[in-house]
Amino acid sequence: MSASGHWYRQPVVLLFLGLLLVTVVACMGLIFMAIKTDDGLVTDDYYKRGNEIGMEMSRDTQAAKLGLSAQIFLAQDGRSIRALLIPMPDPAQPITLRLSHPT
Repeated sequence: MSASGHWYRQPVVLLFLGLLLVTVVACMGLIFMAIKTDDGLVTDDYYKRGNEIGMEMSRDTQAAKLGLSAQIFLAQDGRSIRALLIPMPDPAQPITLRLSHPT
């Protein structure tokens, strides 16, 4: 034994082991969080979603053929919207407005 004491009682060794322990606990926490939380940017049915893009374009083409257009206004509080349809649609044929997140 050396005059300075046991190796495991040295402050540098305790600092190194403490940092190692903090790193392991932080990594385990990040792994747990990655497994349990949802990654909202990736869809499970990405192939189906890619095919739907073409369907959405056909709706735009059909609206252009019919001469339909719309302006969407968002209220300042961000809670309500107003749609101005040109020309005004026939009340007997309702129009559905669907808002979706881009991802």
